[in-house]
Amino acid sequence: MAGTKNFVRRFRIAALAVLATVALGGPAAAQDEAGFQSYLPTLRA
Repeated sequence: MAGTKNFVRRFRIAALAVLATVALGGPAAAQDEAGFQSYLPTLRA
């Protein structure tokens, strides 16, 4: 169960980071979005 809690916390932090960057806008946001998409499979594994 501890692993699940850790996963949720990590996911929330990552989602908040992406939302913050998207809110700021610009090319950096697009780059972060792409980085987040490539990071998702490692989160699931």
